[in-house]
Amino acid sequence: MIAWNELKQRLHQDGEFRVAARFWNATLRLDMGEASHRLRFEDGSLVDVSPCSADTACDVFVTASEAEWHELLAPVPRPYYQDLFGAQFQHGVRLPERPAYLHTFLLHPPPGVEIAPETHQDALRELIFNILDHRSENDPLNALLLTAGFHWREVHLMQLYRNYLMQVGTVYTKRTIGETLVRRPRATRAAARRPAGRPCASRSSCRRGRPCHASPWSSRPCRWCSRTPAACR
Repeated sequence: MIAWNELKQRLHQDGEFRVAARFWNATLRLDMGEASHRLRFEDGSLVDVSPCSADTACDVFVTASEAEWHELLAPVPRPYYQDLFGAQFQHGVRLPERPAYLHTFLLHPPPGVEIAPETHQDALRELIFNILDHRSENDPLNALLLTAGFHWREVHLMQLYRNYLMQVGTVYTKRTIGETLVRRPRATRAAARRPAGRPCASRSSCRRGRPCHASPWSSRPCRWCSRTPAACR
């Protein structure tokens, strides 16, 4: 049914598969009736194929009878055999109880900004997991992880600064602020290292030296001493 000794070469020549499986590191087990095979992928490339038992540990498995596999691999599959998830609910194909998905992400760097995704794989993977687990937001400023080399917690800090600025009031839109920060990574890194406020020179009227609320990104005066940002430097 499957020429296992030719599978590695065929997958390497399949451009659509190589694009969909980029950066995928996993072990896949295919159970075809009484026979099972274990496929190990590294960075989207098949590196090993070996026979195994039906209870061999793996990240993802697909279990079906030989007849079901013939239907799945037919040149023109019948309805609900074109897709594994459809075959799982309509036919006798079995998948893990917790489905696994392949997510493909396209990176579009801003003009003039060079990025090297391979040097940020771990940080990028952690950020994606945080978004899927709702610990981070799917926000355009996440691009700072690649353009400015930020950690995802530093991205959270810039999101906080931006959201605070939007609440204080500004003529710039949220999109404009995000695009400017992403396209100017050096300036963004410098801004991230700068404190959000500094003790105001007018301590007596600023309530015992509270940090001046005259933000460097806003033209509004401090709400405690009515000074402008320039006067508090």
